[in-house]
Amino acid sequence: MARKRMLHADFFTSKATNDVSIVAMVTFAGMWCYVDDSGRGEDDAALVRAFIWPRRKSVSEKHVKAALDDLVAQDVLCRYTAAGAHLIHVTHWREHQKVQHPTPSKLAPCPIHDTDEWEAFTMANGISRESFVSGS
Repeated sequence: MARKRMLHADFFTSKATNDVSIVAMVTFAGMWCYVDDSGRGEDDAALVRAFIWPRRKSVSEKHVKAALDDLVAQDVLCRYTAAGAHLIHVTHWREHQKVQHPTPSKLAPCPIHDTDEWEAFTMANGISRESFVSGS
């Protein structure tokens, strides 16, 4: 499904995006389209590379992994593991995206940033707190 996402003009002047490489900056912009309507996606450099850089042979999976690492270090992305799945989300998703007709996420919410959603998710799915481990 195609997703329309908005980039705020401050994206280009923010400290976080200017403290990383151009590959990381473009990867971050692409993450807005890669993630679902709740700002969540699989933390898989191969998938991210295929989605954001499908025709750019000079950008390898290794480059994308380094870019994701840099973006996590800038606290604009967050990695976490939920019941064995490696996930990633945009940390300030709700501040920047207003999805009019959101599709409910099939991915677990972040136990660090979305604690209320995470508690509801674990109760609804009968998952214990121990099944969720903070990543990176």
